[in-house]
Amino acid sequence: MNAPLLALALAALLPPQEDTAARQITVVASHPALMSIAAQVGGERVTVTSILEPAFDVHDAQAKPSVFARLRDADVFVHTGLDLELWADDAVKGSRNPRIATGQPGNIDASAGVKLLDVPENPSRAAGDVHIYGNPHYWLDPLNALTVAQNIATGFTAVDPSSAQVYLDNRTAFERDLKQRLTGWLKRAIPRKNTPLVVYHDSFPYFVRRFGFRVVATVEPKPRVTPTQAHLLEVIQAIQANEVKVLLREPFHDEDATSFLAEKTGAKVVTISTMPGVRSAGETYQDLIEHNLDAILGALP
Repeated sequence: MNAPLLALALAALLPPQEDTAARQITVVASHPALMSIAAQVGGERVTVTSILEPAFDVHDAQAKPSVFARLRDADVFVHTGLDLELWADDAVKGSRNPRIATGQPGNIDASAGVKLLDVPENPSRAAGDVHIYGNPHYWLDPLNALTVAQNIATGFTAVDPSSAQVYLDNRTAFERDLKQRLTGWLKRAIPRKNTPLVVYHDSFPYFVRRFGFRVVATVEPKPRVTPTQAHLLEVIQAIQANEVKVLLREPFHDEDATSFLAEKTGAKVVTISTMPGVRSAGETYQDLIEHNLDAILGALP
């Protein structure tokens, strides 16, 4: 058999190469906030789903066979990075999907380039569920969300270079919209600068910093450690000393502890979220930030 015929015969035995330009890119995000940003950057070129549900505590996720199956057919996996999603590496390996393996274009670490807060000098498990790289809830600062969008656009372009202009245009539109909204949000927050707050879990340092609030205590004595009665008494003292009017909790946090604090101090309990979609399925990342800010400002006297 001559060389051209041999090449044709061998080509017929090989699996067909996928043409990403001819179909939508399948994107799986680790959680709804990243899903929303990825959907806006990808536009009509992508289909995006989230592994976690909006009201699920991201710390409790696990690498299960159902997650492996979700990732098996993905072109792209977008995840928080750092040590928030300790299940992610195992899930990627379990999927046996080379497109999303660590180091491949289809594996997008959304944290790249983000300046992290609360990086511990000497991390120890004795201090609770400490994140050794710093607080991982960085997407709650809208300016960090712009970095996330850039990381996603870069990854999408590497996977689907024929649509590079689409991703650039969509990322630019997302940036323009978010900056315009942020200007309005900051104008509303400025009069409340340095307002003291108490949070259940330390999920909101980036949000609090951006909008000028101040956290004076956490309901948890240590990250993800159930509060004791003695600690709750310390929180009551902090609330009274700082004249705190708002206690922040997430949908899955213990209502009894915050209700007890509210009863003893007169502060209002406000439920906000780190994820869009808790109130309605159509919520975007921008809706999440706006709702959280509305909820806090609306509860202040």
